[in-house]
Amino acid sequence: MSSEMASAQDPVRHGLQTSYGALDKHLIGNEGARIYDQEKHHKQPVRVGISVADPLNNRLSIGIGLCYSYLSSDFKTGSEHNYQSAHQSLHYIGLPLSMNYAFLRTSRFTFYATGGMMAEKCVSGQSKLLTVSGNSQEVETVPLTESRFQYSTFGSLGVQVDLIKRVGFYLEPGLSYYFDNHSRVVNIYKDDPLQFNLSAGVRFSF
Repeated sequence: MSSEMASAQDPVRHGLQTSYGALDKHLIGNEGARIYDQEKHHKQPVRVGISVADPLNNRLSIGIGLCYSYLSSDFKTGSEHNYQSAHQSLHYIGLPLSMNYAFLRTSRFTFYATGGMMAEKCVSGQSKLLTVSGNSQEVETVPLTESRFQYSTFGSLGVQVDLIKRVGFYLEPGLSYYFDNHSRVVNIYKDDPLQFNLSAGVRFSF
């Protein structure tokens, strides 16, 4: 969470630790009850995009694109009858820059390897909080903001099928490493910086 949101996301009011973006088990009122450790579950990011490739020769090309990523996480802490849970949703827009090498071509298919870097920006986010204390429940939605860019490097193998001339659909399984941007918002990029990813989208070739 950014410092700009500190007043809106006060840990006493919302049960959030601003340094972690998660839940604080000490604010739930579990006097005398066994408190379990915080549970975190990050779902695999979902990513789609569009890119443009500029061939340098018959096999090598430079690509630049625009992609959208959706990250979601679930948090829970407390005891059996007194707990807080949160579902966090983050939306990112990214600009990947890549170098592509085509090692096999057919009439419609291209198989290639790619590597590069990407800068992403969280454009919106929210955390839906559920607080349960005995028989009472309270639901609240807290907006999340992130001012820092997220940088990563990636490598993948891909296949592209040509739909029409100079336009193709691509699918790329690969690995990405996300550098720590020292944000206060906890997500899968921070807890598991080395990620398997599967990207899909439309590519235009000059």
